[in-house]
Amino acid sequence: MRQQCRHGHSSREVLPLTPKDLLPRQFQADCERFFQSVIAPALATLRPSSPNTVTEFASVTEFLDACTQSTFNLLAYEARRSFALTLGAIFERQLRIWSRVHSTAPRDLTHFDPMLKAAAAKHRIDLSRYDVGRILRELYLLANAVRHGDGTAVEELRKTALHLWPGLSLEAVERCNAMSIWSEAIQLSDDDLARYATAIARFWGLADREQGAMIDAHTPSEYF
Repeated sequence: MRQQCRHGHSSREVLPLTPKDLLPRQFQADCERFFQSVIAPALATLRPSSPNTVTEFASVTEFLDACTQSTFNLLAYEARRSFALTLGAIFERQLRIWSRVHSTAPRDLTHFDPMLKAAAAKHRIDLSRYDVGRILRELYLLANAVRHGDGTAVEELRKTALHLWPGLSLEAVERCNAMSIWSEAIQLSDDDLARYATAIARFWGLADREQGAMIDAHTPSEYF
């Protein structure tokens, strides 16, 4: 539609704001709310402690206390892996919705990597900015490892993201190799989860071309 000035002359053309134009901002807000309202409080409650290296105990009580601590740590890391899986699923679902409403070719919607690259190319998003492309790729592989167990995703993560297995003992490495349970040994830190959530928010911030867009909480979009 065109705006009419008070003298009847046609001024600049004003395009109506369609829902798809606001999807990046909605997706950014949804991810940030989920992290702040659900993930962050749970992480504060489920803080793992240092692993117990004692092999002999002076009493049954001491042994049971060590078992309780070990079980709690397993729960804490399982929760962190589950949150990574959820963040990965949220972003992949958002990306697919956004790609479809912008008529991305069906062949590019089948797998994550071509879908991400096609969206970035179509909307001129620099995936090297803030390292978002690499971090989102890591999150995608991590989500697959958590969902399916050991396989190609774990193999790639072991080459590119060794920080996901901090301080594994030689005995633990041998057990992971023998039983193919590297996915079970992933120990995400709170910083890892914050990094993934921030990468999702920044991707949608870079995609947002509407007035008031923010790349993250501290960085306004350069488009305005």
